Amino acid sequence: MFRFLKPILISTLILCHALFPFATEAKQDQKETISVKLLGINDFHGQLESMKKGDKRLGGAPYLASHLHQYQMEPDENTLLVHAGDAVGNSPPISAFLQDEPTIEFLNRTGFDAGTVGNHEFDQGLTELKRLIYGGHHEKTGYFQGADFPYTAANVIDKATGKPILPPYIIKKVQGVPIGIIGVVTTDTKSRVDEELVRNLDFKNITDSLNQTVKQLKEKGVKTIVVLAHASASSKKDGSEPSGKIPEIAPELDDEIDVIFAGHNHKYANTVVDNKLIIQAYSKGKAFSVVNLQIDPLTGDVISKKGKVMKTFHKGIKPHPQLKEFVNELKLIKHVR
Repeated sequence: MFRFLKPILISTLILCHALFPFATEAKQDQKETISVKLLGINDFHGQLESMKKGDKRLGGAPYLASHLHQYQMEPDENTLLVHAGDAVGNSPPISAFLQDEPTIEFLNRTGFDAGTVGNHEFDQGLTELKRLIYGGHHEKTGYFQGADFPYTAANVIDKATGKPILPPYIIKKVQGVPIGIIGVVTTDTKSRVDEELVRNLDFKNITDSLNQTVKQLKEKGVKTIVVLAHASASSKKDGSEPSGKIPEIAPELDDEIDVIFAGHNHKYANTVVDNKLIIQAYSKGKAFSVVNLQIDPLTGDVISKKGKVMKTFHKGIKPHPQLKEFVNELKLIKHVR
């Protein structure tokens, strides 16, 4: 089974000033930063098959995976793959006919490291949402193993317990440096799905939820923080004219937040507001976000960050063979059913 395997490297720097005082000082002066690459998608909506844009084809699971693979760093342990919600829901038949399990399987095989929920993850209620994430039985499809990467959602609270339905944050370590990942979803979710399905859930204010969760991460010594926000953002290609929910609230968010992957409105965004990089890559796998971070290994702080949005055109790249076979098998199953 195809999968990007990314065991996290933990490196320890040992300095022996007593034995090598001058060498130690030289090493400190020439301290290297840790390079981390974040590859993100948003609003995939089960789009496992490719689409046409004019006379060109783009997207589709086999090509998206190849593009992501091509952009992974060497070593690939320094690359994290993330998604900002609506990976499933409002999906075409190739994914929907099997309860969107094929899309989760695609994310598994491609090696995603973290994700959050969008409003469409709630289309069939919390029980089904958790089944897709944690695994379980469905009367139509049988047993499904679920996602083999963690999900996070800081602002969705179970009214019965008063606790988040999913972990409010995830911590990944890259070369010993902790990277905090926080997920949030639009508070409009309650009005976008069957109210009966979410009546026991509270969708809390995004700003408050993020700031509270960042405080928890800071108490754990985490200084590099990434947000997966299923909430709107857009900008011009040069980063000017930022608009949407995320740019609007960015100045109110804790300054320890470095990067925010946005979603929900299916737009282009690549902008900086209040020193926070905000990025969104359209929707349905037509593009993906690339964020390059340089992190100080001693402080754990981000020194620099830069983003770009890449289209997933088919020209010049081959589809991943195993995922191409996977999609073809799904087409056959759908046809038989």
